[in-house]
Amino acid sequence: MVKKIYLHFMVIFITCVICFLACDQETDKPIDKSDEKNEGNSTVVPGQSLSDKLYWLQTNANSNNKYTIEVSGYEQISSAILSFNGKNNIIIIIKSTGAERIIEIASNGTLFTIDNGVTLTLENNITLKGKTGNNSSLIRVNNGGTLIMNTGSRITGNTNSTYHHADTDIGILAGGVFTNGTFIMNGGEIFNNTSSESGSGVYVYGYNSTFTMNGGKIYDNRVFVYNANFTMNGGEISNSGVSVIYSGVFILNNGKITGSNGNSGVSIGGTFIMNDGEISGNYGGGVTLSNNAIFTMKGGKITGNDTHSGGGVNVGGGTFSMTGGEISGNTAFDYFPKGGGVYIQRGTFNKTGGIIYGYNENDIIKSNKVISSGIVENNRGHAIAVAEETFVDSPLFAHRETTVGINENLSYNYNGGASIFSGIWEY
Repeated sequence: MVKKIYLHFMVIFITCVICFLACDQETDKPIDKSDEKNEGNSTVVPGQSLSDKLYWLQTNANSNNKYTIEVSGYEQISSAILSFNGKNNIIIIIKSTGAERIIEIASNGTLFTIDNGVTLTLENNITLKGKTGNNSSLIRVNNGGTLIMNTGSRITGNTNSTYHHADTDIGILAGGVFTNGTFIMNGGEIFNNTSSESGSGVYVYGYNSTFTMNGGKIYDNRVFVYNANFTMNGGEISNSGVSVIYSGVFILNNGKITGSNGNSGVSIGGTFIMNDGEISGNYGGGVTLSNNAIFTMKGGKITGNDTHSGGGVNVGGGTFSMTGGEISGNTAFDYFPKGGGVYIQRGTFNKTGGIIYGYNENDIIKSNKVISSGIVENNRGHAIAVAEETFVDSPLFAHRETTVGINENLSYNYNGGASIFSGIWEY
């Protein structure tokens, strides 16, 4: 009996010793005093204010990591440079904790500069706001940097009043976003930004620079593409338009460009490829070509645009090739108007597909037309007009009043003044 009691006591004693040692080992573990939280595979940046959180990033961010900045109220900050020396592939996400959160620039300068190896993503209900009389773009993306806008984000309210000169920074060319890197717009809005230099809300600059617009809206801001690449897969650009300069390339796969007042919907000095989408309702014409511009229309619609000559397309130089799509419902008007659908003054025109509507009083929606003093004017090229002189009242060299159908080929080459025509024209 005594032996049994002894054994029982020993079991209890050994159990207590094991528990004590286990507790002691737990006590010896280091205590995590960090304020960091994890949201999926992203670290939530600690800090009271946005400035605190940006400072934390400068001292703690590491390569190949993702960080989320949560904004819970109105923030006003000085210019922030997102640059991490010697580090790469750092993703920073700015998101709202609820309703719309405004981040405003406190004084003249760029709100966010996104440097090489850094991606900044703006999420729903984040609004970046500039100021009147600023001296720089609101956002700057340097070579190797990336800006992503998602649904519900906004960039607005920046007036850049500085002019660019040879000895000043090119980053002042835009009002809203200046990019020499990568800009991806999946959604959101860019509006009410301007610059004295270009009037642009978005300026895409340089051979390594790309802007991809998958959705969202850009309005009351023009997009400039200077020796860079712009691909539009969706969304809308309104009350502004697109300018393609020098070796710039614009590819329209889908989306809408509408409502430009005083400028054409798309102005081309570089290359424009229209695969689909719509250019409509622009008071200044649909598309304008100059210098050595190249415009290839493979699909989509150019419709409902108005200007003095070439309501749909005005070829002042370069090459316009049409293999598909529709040019309809455009108007040339005012004093000596020409070319309701297409007006050619210089350069080359070649149509092997698509349709350019002429005038039909029974189809006023599709009809391209020429109007003077409110009266429909025949023999001025409802569908197409060619006038090789630059004078407003210069006579037409050739024209086409009736619809040029899908299976009808038509071409013109200025050829240095020794013009070459093919197809059925009226003279």
